[in-house]
Amino acid sequence: MSFSDAVVVATVASEKKVTDTQDDLDSDELMVGRSITLTVNSILWVNTKLPDYNPSVPVPSQLTVGAAGWSSLQGVEYEMALQDSSRLETGNTYVIPLTKYRTGEGWGLTSASGVLPYNGGVIGQGEHQGVANVTLQATDVEFSPLAVSLLGKSATAMTTALSSATPHTGVSQVDTPDDRLAAYNAATYPSDPAEEEPEPDADFPPISDPGVD
Repeated sequence: MSFSDAVVVATVASEKKVTDTQDDLDSDELMVGRSITLTVNSILWVNTKLPDYNPSVPVPSQLTVGAAGWSSLQGVEYEMALQDSSRLETGNTYVIPLTKYRTGEGWGLTSASGVLPYNGGVIGQGEHQGVANVTLQATDVEFSPLAVSLLGKSATAMTTALSSATPHTGVSQVDTPDDRLAAYNAATYPSDPAEEEPEPDADFPPISDPGVD
């Protein structure tokens, strides 16, 4: 909840390819992305501190977001999925964290690694890394402790857990996603001036070693 503005149960209703030729890839290699449409089945939690929070419609009933697609090499496509995350396949249901961006770009996935399969009304059951009918165990993935504790339970347990959770120290749910991440990093990884080495002067003389010809 430190970085998300809502957590929903949603089903992937459809997908379409988004082809993008990248300059740093070989000429015969393409990264083929996906745009997926989610049907929101239920809202488990929403950030009521959003600047434009609307209790009547806290989250749209349908959302279109980006997802991992394919790597296309010499005309052959290979499915891609991020490590320790669901690929978000059509027809499957998931518990999904969402972030609302503040610049008119709408809603997006907070993090693909935060998505949990939710087929059959069980957290951790369903598609994962492109593999169907998986039942996740705590040792299989590197989710947050809260997510791991909810594997095998229903979405109601997720709502209960989020209702009593609090954001990380220093993080304000009113701020933009970038500001929240910056506040988290500042509180979690404070810089130590003693560890910072001063930059040498621009005209610092080269070191000579008389023992080397």
